Amino acid sequence: MMDNRRILIAMLTLLLSTGLLSCSDNQGMNQRYEAERLYQNAERQLRVARDHPPEARGQFVAAAASGFDQTLTYTLESLKNLDSLRYPVAYREMTYLAFQSASRLTQLHFSARHFDTCISILNNLVATVPLHQSQIMTSTLNLGQALQASGAWDAAVTVYDSAVQEFYPPVDDSGQVVFSLFNVPLHMFTVVESLGDSAATRERYDQAEEFYSGLIEGFPRSRVATAAHAALARLYDNTGQWEKVIVQLEAIQGYGSEQHPEIRLRIGDIYALELDQPERALTIYNEVLDLVGAEDSLRTPMALFKIALVRLEQGKYVEGREILIDLKRKHESFYAMMPSAQFAMARSFELQGKWNRAETEYKYLIEKYRGSDEAMSTYMYLADRFREQGRAEQANRWYRLAEEHYDQMAVRGSGSMMEAQALVYKADLYNRREKPAQSAEILVSIFEKFPNTDAGRQALLKASAIYRTRLGDTEKADQLLEQLRTALVQIENDWEI
Repeated sequence: MMDNRRILIAMLTLLLSTGLLSCSDNQGMNQRYEAERLYQNAERQLRVARDHPPEARGQFVAAAASGFDQTLTYTLESLKNLDSLRYPVAYREMTYLAFQSASRLTQLHFSARHFDTCISILNNLVATVPLHQSQIMTSTLNLGQALQASGAWDAAVTVYDSAVQEFYPPVDDSGQVVFSLFNVPLHMFTVVESLGDSAATRERYDQAEEFYSGLIEGFPRSRVATAAHAALARLYDNTGQWEKVIVQLEAIQGYGSEQHPEIRLRIGDIYALELDQPERALTIYNEVLDLVGAEDSLRTPMALFKIALVRLEQGKYVEGREILIDLKRKHESFYAMMPSAQFAMARSFELQGKWNRAETEYKYLIEKYRGSDEAMSTYMYLADRFREQGRAEQANRWYRLAEEHYDQMAVRGSGSMMEAQALVYKADLYNRREKPAQSAEILVSIFEKFPNTDAGRQALLKASAIYRTRLGDTEKADQLLEQLRTALVQIENDWEI
């Protein structure tokens, strides 16, 4: 018994002497646990904030921001004194927590439009913490967005360009495309194009085309090459180079054996709507019908609808309308969700010279599809049509009905894109009725309420144009354009055809 006791004491002494059970050896672990505790408390406050309605979130968001700030301060101080060789695991985890807390904190400050604070946090993080490549990339892109949002466009461009060059190609270790980086050249082109700067637009166009073409050439038949074809298709689409769009879309189709009916439909649309080659479009639409089969409840009726539209544009009104009638009978749910199909039905009668029947179908569209873009536009269309016919009383009545409808839809869809769309139409109505100042005010209000949406940004662009061309206020127009540039900060984190 005494021998076993001596052995146990000797083993404990050895462990203590080597530091395996010493409190001092737990320094890294203790600091890591404290940082984790601070971070989780901040995350908890953020979850509580999200569980409350927007108007009641303020105190919880502030508490979350304070918690992430404490976490960041604690991790940065700890990393200064933590031996990375002696405590490699704790050091790595503390680095991760510093990155996470800084990212969370900048998100909250960005939402509050504290852009200078975001810039300071991100600059300090990148300068003082040994981040991994992916973390440096994310922080760099966030810095670019914060600079752009603050109005420092030239500095943002420098950051964006350096990120594109430093992290080339834009893929992670598994070969997946990192779209937040991949889309930067297209993002910069979109920003300068929206502002109407022709020289800068041309420069950014050339750089984007070179970037994506280089990925296709350098990494053929890879994921990033496929995405690059899609990016070029969008670039050419934005600049109206329709033949080049088709080339890129067909290149995507050529990868592998998988069929892409959506791409075929898009190519058909280009032939029908942009290149004035209806027969070529019809051939493609019929190919899609053969490809997907009659049982496809979405793409089959969509292809039939597009065929009907081509027939109407060819002046074959009866044939086009028969397709629409058959579409309504065989694909009732599709037709019920497609106000554009009902608009085409009404349009077919108008083009055929049967105005009374067309007017009936337009009114049915308004009642059946209330709140849709087609219904809102039809109010304005009917008013304009009656005005052109010299029927001033009816035109004024429909303008009045249009404004009432837009006001009703704005209230019904308060806070949603329905409200934004309704207000856009109301602004357009005021502009047509020679009220440009009121129109511009509405458009600016749309942006102020929906600044992070395409509808909001387009509204600001329209407002700028009204101030410049209708009101002669170039200073205000330029001011709105500068405001738009700071708003166009969202870099897409996905890809689309």
